[in-house]
Amino acid sequence: MRTYLILLLVISSGFTIGLLVNLPARAASISCTSAIVQADSTAPVKPTVVKKQKPDTVAVMSLVLAILSIVNVNLLLILSPVAFVLGVVAIVRIGRSKGKRKGLLLAVLGTVLSGLLIALIIGFFTSFRKRGN
Repeated sequence: MRTYLILLLVISSGFTIGLLVNLPARAASISCTSAIVQADSTAPVKPTVVKKQKPDTVAVMSLVLAILSIVNVNLLLILSPVAFVLGVVAIVRIGRSKGKRKGLLLAVLGTVLSGLLIALIIGFFTSFRKRGN
């Protein structure tokens, strides 16, 4: 029984030493795993390049115009509706792109912010009209 164990130990250590000194491919294929065979292959490994996706330009413009309409009250009547329309267009474009376009949060923020400003404008003009009569 001990002889079999010693023989098994000698054979397994022989294969290990053989792998370390690069035995011919036939002997290596008997005792090695596929990872070791792949490590010996001479095929060049091509690096994968991952492109970082930028947010949709229309979504960014929607948010920028909504913020500019807050900062510059003189342009509030012009920029808020434009920002709202751009935000809706960006949301539709991002939804139809099936993950190719990014920036949904920017588009939603621009749309909501400009929508609140439009509601503020409408509320201001309706209250001003009621006071006038």
